[in-house]
Amino acid sequence: MAGNVTSDTGSLPLPVIIAIPVIAALVVVLLAHCVILRINPTLRDGTSKGRNQQREQAKTAPNPDQFFKDFPHPVYQAFPPAPPQFDPVAAGKDVKVTVLNENTFELEFFKLEITSIQATLPISKEYNCMQVEILHMGSPGMTIGIGFARNPYPTFRMPGWHAHSVAYHTNDRKFVDKGGYIGEKFTIAPNRNVSVAKNEQNVYYLTANIEGQELYLTQGTDPISFDRVLARPHEFRTRTAQYFPTIGVNAPAKIRVVFYHYDHSEIQAKAYAQEAKYHQPGAPGYSGATQGRIGVSVMK
Repeated sequence: MAGNVTSDTGSLPLPVIIAIPVIAALVVVLLAHCVILRINPTLRDGTSKGRNQQREQAKTAPNPDQFFKDFPHPVYQAFPPAPPQFDPVAAGKDVKVTVLNENTFELEFFKLEITSIQATLPISKEYNCMQVEILHMGSPGMTIGIGFARNPYPTFRMPGWHAHSVAYHTNDRKFVDKGGYIGEKFTIAPNRNVSVAKNEQNVYYLTANIEGQELYLTQGTDPISFDRVLARPHEFRTRTAQYFPTIGVNAPAKIRVVFYHYDHSEIQAKAYAQEAKYHQPGAPGYSGATQGRIGVSVMK
């Protein structure tokens, strides 16, 4: 009959006869593909060492957790204690790292897209403060993210977007532990009518309370500065995880970063007081005047 083919094994429809070799060919191709990837893992997306490594990693990490599944979380211990460092070689061609001294680095970002760089050592009790000064912003509307994150961290994501990371973004947003791409509103000054000195508006300090698992954000130094609690123990788990300084931008910029030790109790008192008075009325905090980073009383 038309449409059927007779063989020794019986009659099969013509579409089935045509499909058999096609399916067989697909199976052979898939098997060959698997064998090649098994022999040469560098051909897999996201692990090749070519110039498009970031884009390849992005393709394999639509889920924020996928990157960390592919890259385990190593633990680093510096002994004797050393300040975090930015490695000029590891930074690659997208970020120029200039080492001014053991504690001070200038970071120059070139790409007009999200780029992050992470220090090679975590913060510690001995080096618990990161000073960030924005020297140049390539675009008036750009955003800079400053914070801490686990290691390794995707170089194509801003700090605060993934688990075990916390950051303040200069568009007045706070991002912590899978903060998504919107975050939460987080203004530093008490209101729009006050601000730090104009030449201090691009100077920020992140001071970590390692034992207390809190992180404090300060803007400005002189004549006054403003402080807030950027992260609390459920967001900043420094007793069980290590946090590496991480800077991210979405446009060309030049930033100076300094690491040193600072007594967190002074900043904690001021941050608690300003949180309770201006940002979270009724929250636990201190009352009365507190001294700022340079000894200027701004609370009454």
